[in-house]
Amino acid sequence: MGRGPGEYPNIYHLTMEDDKDSTNICVVSLQNAVIYNTDGDVVCDIPFNNIKENTGNRFIMNGGFLSYIGDGKYCLLASSASKSNTSKQEMLFILDSKGNIISERAIGEEIVKKQKIKDISIQSIFGSYIYVFDNKICQHTPLRDTLFAIDKNTGEKTIKVLFTMDGNTFGTIDNPDYHIGIPLESERFILHDFGFATTDFPALYKKNKVVPEKASAWLVYDKKDKTYTALKYDPSFTLEGFKNDIDGGAPFLPSQVKDGKMYQLVNAIDFIEMAEKSTSARMKEVASQLTEESNPVVVEVTLK
Repeated sequence: MGRGPGEYPNIYHLTMEDDKDSTNICVVSLQNAVIYNTDGDVVCDIPFNNIKENTGNRFIMNGGFLSYIGDGKYCLLASSASKSNTSKQEMLFILDSKGNIISERAIGEEIVKKQKIKDISIQSIFGSYIYVFDNKICQHTPLRDTLFAIDKNTGEKTIKVLFTMDGNTFGTIDNPDYHIGIPLESERFILHDFGFATTDFPALYKKNKVVPEKASAWLVYDKKDKTYTALKYDPSFTLEGFKNDIDGGAPFLPSQVKDGKMYQLVNAIDFIEMAEKSTSARMKEVASQLTEESNPVVVEVTLK
């Protein structure tokens, strides 16, 4: 953690370079992306400030949404630096491994929505998320209920998934009570967090032991059956996630799904605390080798 080469002031998400002799892990922050090999050595550092300068500071990096698309290239989501109170243009940049811009393409707009809560005016910004799956760039739109697939070569956009629950779409801009978070996708399933009004889905709470006070859950969407299951809340760890019923380790909530493996980024201090609560000998062994500077800890799960 830091602000020098090969360091970052925060951790946002990760993406995998998986088409090389060995998989590289790219850790993305709001300011830069650091690429490691599997030995933990820094391969390269992509500072986002260079991209801002190369575009004449016309764009701001949109939360560090950077994903690997293959052949040494990355896609990065950015939004215009316009001071408009209604919308900001969203741009998709294709970068080489040094962060140089290969191409840029407009893919939509951020939406700024003003709400009043107890006579207090609050401004909310609804922007897209992007990730890569099945050789396509996937865009989760500001409308929150629609997932698009973008051809990385032509830019053609098609509807991929329209999220529904009990036959009804949710999460539109007209219903700000619902909020779909960053999705992760596999061949059959999509995992995403979901913020919602506690009174609207009582069966979801009861069946999956979601904590009512949180008004949120992590949901697994079955693309084939178009049905949902929520990840259960584990009160001993105060976490939702896939249950570790092998050795009693902490619940697992992946940050990336790729080619039969799931990866999770965990803060070192959090990992040490979770290891103390667990009965997993492996977690305790790893935790004994960590300090608060051992960031990030990458947990890898192999699917069977």
